[in-house]
Parts: sequence; structure tokens; C-alpha cells
Amino acid sequence: MKLPYIGEVSKQQLLIAIVIIIFVGEMLYGFFINIVRNEGKQKPITNIESEKAYALMRGTVTSVDYIKTNDDASAKALEKAGVSLTKIGDTYVSEGKIPDNISIPDNISATFKERVLIDLVTTNIGAKNATYEVELTLEKYIPPKTTLDMKGYAMISNNTISAVYPEGMFINKEKINGTYEILDVKSPRYVYNIPFEERNKWRGKEGAHVSDIVLTNITYKPAFASYAGEGYIVVYENFTNATQLRKTISDAVIEPSYIESDKPLNLSYPYNFEEDVVVNIEGINISVPVKSPLKKGDKIHIKGTLERSGTYLISYNLIANEDYSTPGEAGNNSSLNVSANTS
Repeated sequence: MKLPYIGEVSKQQLLIAIVIIIFVGEMLYGFFINIVRNEGKQKPITNIESEKAYALMRGTVTSVDYIKTNDDASAKALEKAGVSLTKIGDTYVSEGKIPDNISIPDNISATFKERVLIDLVTTNIGAKNATYEVELTLEKYIPPKTTLDMKGYAMISNNTISAVYPEGMFINKEKINGTYEILDVKSPRYVYNIPFEERNKWRGKEGAHVSDIVLTNITYKPAFASYAGEGYIVVYENFTNATQLRKTISDAVIEPSYIESDKPLNLSYPYNFEEDVVVNIEGINISVPVKSPLKKGDKIHIKGTLERSGTYLISYNLIANEDYSTPGEAGNNSSLNVSANTS
């Protein structure tokens, strides 16, 4: 007896079974191939612990992003220097790009957000070259292209620095004691002392600074004085008798009158000479005043202290001895305490 219906169903089930077997076989084959390919490979690390470590960093200022101040006088000085400001409430904030070549006075009361490109990070795993761009908020203006030393911390993962977080400038305090070659000479100044008796002939003339002030502790106004203040008097312009002045006021100290010139003058008055010489100390060009004429290539012996961050000079106190001989030998031993600016 023939059963066509049952036979047809059996064939369909057989085809379905064959398809399922082929599909499962493909999956098992792919799984087996992946196992073979990955055999011997290191398992990926999915949980790496990070260590926070104290860090010193070196970087270069690339730009100043913005400047902010609440001081009216500082705002005026910034605008005079070429910074565009807008006032929001009581605060002045810079707008637009800040020029790289602006000259901002040191006494500005403001905060500066500066962009710094860090290229070296030193931690407990040593010094590592790096490339990190960060923003640093400072209370001093640091010009672009200046190298800074910074302090802060870094995150270390698997003996590799993964992130840096500078918190401010790192200040190096250094002792200086050496002989330096003069790179340049500028701003010669001849200062002639004008006698009290002759000050009127120079009044109003170019380069002359004439004073009628006498320092004293007297509490009254003498007949030859036009005004008496606390600790000083102002004498009449036509009063020129220094002998009478000192007889009347025993503690009188006459404020000097003088003539300042960049060239020697044909005068019989005693004078002081001063000029600025440029030397390179620790990679920084510094202008130092000296009291004798020197020239480029001469040697000068300098000792003292300086504070700096990278190539940014913060302050220094130096004693300069002129040295015309070989490095390390003493010169004329004339010395002075100086406070100068970078050049």
C-alpha cells in the first residue's frame, strides 16, 4: 500500500535536518579557527591601576588665551599695551587674540591664562620626553616662546606617564659666582651733580632735574621756605645760600639737583657714570648696571643669587666686579648691588 503524504513529509524533514547540520558545522568550524588563531596570544589587560606621582615639568609658552583684572589702573595699562578688554560687571576680560609681542608692565594686577606645550616630565620613574598641551593660570605675564619649569603631578600607568596636571611655576633659587663676557653695552649715563647755589641756571633745561626740597624734622616754616610739610620743606627758588640753610636747620639734607646725559658734557661739576652691560647667565641675557665704561668682549665678575623658572627671570641680587683680565681673576674690585631686567 502506497502512502504518498507520509513520504512527502519525511523528505521535507530530511532536507531541514541537512540544512541544520550544515549551519551548525559552519559555526563550530569558525569557533575552532578563532581558538587556533588566538592560541598563545597574551590576554588583554582590562584593569590597569594608575599611580599619582609628584612631577616636575618643562614646557614652552605658546600663547596667552586671556587676561582678567578687577583693577582699573591695570586695565588702562593693558589697553595701552595693545590688549582689547571688555568689562563684565566689575571685571575686565580680554577679547580676541592677544598679540605675542606686547610689552606688559611687571606691576600689573591681573591673572593670565597661558597655553604651555610640555616636552619633558620628571617623576619617580625618571625623566620622560612628552607632548602635552595644558593651560596654566598665572599672576605674571609670561611672553610666548618662554621656557617654564612647572610643578604638579602625573598619572603613571604600566611605567608610562598617561596624564599630567601642572599646578604652577617651579622656582629655582641659584647662587651665581663667575666671570662673564659682555655681549653688549647700552644706555651710558653721565650724571652731573649741580651745586645748590647754581641750580637756578639749569631750571627748565633739557636733562636737568632741579629740586627745591630740603629734608628735615623741623616743625615750623623758616623765612626762606615757601612750604613746610611733614619731614621736609620747600625753599624759594631764589634762595641759594646753602651756608645759611645749614646754620638755620642743623639736620638739613638737600635733595640733589642733577643733569643727566648720554654723552660727556663740558662741565666742571663732579659726575657719576653708569651704563648697562648685557651678560648671559644660565641661558638668560641680563642687563647689569656698572659704574665704569666697558665695551663688548670685556669680562665682568658677578656673584649673588637669582630666582628663575626655566628661562623666565623672576628676580636677582648681584654684586658686579669689573674684570679686565682673564676669567676668574679679580679686577678693580669696585662693586655694587644691582637689580636689573632681562634683555
